[in-house]
Amino acid sequence: MTGWKTILPYNHAKTGFPLTGKHRSANCMGCHSGQRWQGLSQQCIGCHARDDVHKGSRGTNCSTCHNPADWKSASFNHNRDTSFPLLGQHAGTACAGCHGANNAIRKPQKTCITCHAKDDAHKGERGTACANCHTPRNWKDVKFDHTKETRFPLLGAHAAASCASCHGADRSIKKPPMTCIGCHQKDDSHKGRNGTDCEKCHNNKDWKNTEFDHDKMTNFPLQGAHKVALCEACHKQPTEVELPPVACVGCHADDDAHSKRLGDKCDSCHNAVAWKDKVLFDHDLTRFPLTGKHAPLTCEKCHADKSFQSKGITCQSCHIDEHHAGSLGAAPACAKCHNVNNWKLWSFNHDTETGFALTGKHKGLICSACHKKGKEPKNESSECGDCHQRDDVHDGNFGTNCARCHTTDNFTEIIM
Repeated sequence: MTGWKTILPYNHAKTGFPLTGKHRSANCMGCHSGQRWQGLSQQCIGCHARDDVHKGSRGTNCSTCHNPADWKSASFNHNRDTSFPLLGQHAGTACAGCHGANNAIRKPQKTCITCHAKDDAHKGERGTACANCHTPRNWKDVKFDHTKETRFPLLGAHAAASCASCHGADRSIKKPPMTCIGCHQKDDSHKGRNGTDCEKCHNNKDWKNTEFDHDKMTNFPLQGAHKVALCEACHKQPTEVELPPVACVGCHADDDAHSKRLGDKCDSCHNAVAWKDKVLFDHDLTRFPLTGKHAPLTCEKCHADKSFQSKGITCQSCHIDEHHAGSLGAAPACAKCHNVNNWKLWSFNHDTETGFALTGKHKGLICSACHKKGKEPKNESSECGDCHQRDDVHDGNFGTNCARCHTTDNFTEIIM
């Protein structure tokens, strides 16, 4: 009543629309134009449609992002209120970066390729699931786990290799070969002679660090001089084409001084340390054991031509009979008298070995006194007259059995 134009304090909250923020200082006619006091919309869009830069593309619930304190201060929580959390560089990207100018794109696609097709250095060859490798933090920050995502774990030096080293500079090789030789053929110093299973010897830590154990992984342990031999010295062809022979003669036929006359069991005498070093052969296992003065003789003493073929096992095979000069036969059985300890230590017992015991004056005679050159001893006569014909004063009138009257002690002694 004091004045018509003086407005009494009015509790606008009783209307169901409390005045907060900039609404508190707004003029009544700002909302109630034309003195319209009832039926007004309580939605933001009812008054702020002309302020909607989204042009209705975000709906009419402006309070989801905006607040009465300041129209331009948006409080929309993209992580909470959508199914696409803004992570990494997405968090600092302007809305228009995905939603376009004036937010024309209400619901952008959620796949990486939709926005980043122009950034795809693979040109679509790796598919559209960019998130398998890349992260929102940095497009070049790759998180692809080659070990889990492929059948080729990156181990050793492979872990530090660049993608381009296997997939090509332009990523043109989608599925590189998984065999060593597929990428490292130019590194094969064996030139294919040892096959293509490089991992049998080499490892992915260092190409030159080999781990192949020839002793355990093959049936031919490397011993002696074989240990330092080059692989290609034996492996002339790839292992899958041809395996080297395991017999000595397979590689050392040209070194056989015996010209194959002793067979191919080289390891019976030779060893892997050195071909000529410590040759072992047990001559006692042959038909001619080396005893006495034969034992210290060198092989060449009897086997001059290295054929090591037997010349014979009789004494006369090596020893010419210079003493008897053939008086004991063309092929005398030397061993009946002589032995290997000393040629002069002979011990023939004429009494037991023959049918003619040496008694009397016969005991002191030399062999050649009775055994004439060129006549076999077994053919010698035991009759007295055959040797003493010139001593027979009877001129053969009493026969040739002189022993009936005479003795071997003295020819003049008569026992008749």
